Amino acid sequence: MASSKLKPFLAGVLAALLCVVVVWPVLADPARKLPLESSGPQQPTGISAFDAVSPHVIPAAAFAADGFNPASVFFSFGGGYFTGNTAAYGCLQAPVYLPSGVPVRAMFVSVYDNDPGRSIAVNLRRVDNFTGTVATMGTASTTSSGAAPGIQVLVDDTIAFPEIRHPDFSYFVTACLGSSSLRLYSVRLRYGYDLYIPFVRKS
Repeated sequence: MASSKLKPFLAGVLAALLCVVVVWPVLADPARKLPLESSGPQQPTGISAFDAVSPHVIPAAAFAADGFNPASVFFSFGGGYFTGNTAAYGCLQAPVYLPSGVPVRAMFVSVYDNDPGRSIAVNLRRVDNFTGTVATMGTASTTSSGAAPGIQVLVDDTIAFPEIRHPDFSYFVTACLGSSSLRLYSVRLRYGYDLYIPFVRKS
């Protein structure tokens, strides 16, 4: 091919490649054209490592009293935990912000329960933004008999309704600390898909 014809040919090839790079992602992923609000189920749109980092940590400082008896709990600046008091109510709530389309795999809770007559139950819940229906996705709790003078890590890996779906649902965590011998330190939510490295056999 003559050099005078080679330059226009290469320019055409380059333009075609640029069109593929720019236009193809939109054509290949019709979900990008969907409206932001939808009352029906949504398909996962693919979460990259830059969009989602597991686990999602909810520190005690992110919790707030549920409003019924705010004076029944207090946050310890020096300890980094919420605890109850003699008012014996101590209920808290915190929002959960996770990317849409990922599954919640497990909930881990760090608590202190040195009360032989009371337990701590931490619940992961979701509320339907269109009907108001609330469902419990997971629960991690101590036993009501016995005491442990140290931090315990509770686990629930049997999560109901695990897929995060926005804007259909909002998510939150609740807990009640009915005495000064109960403390909540943090909640961690492990989420996402398991990734496996392909097996490569060396010759």
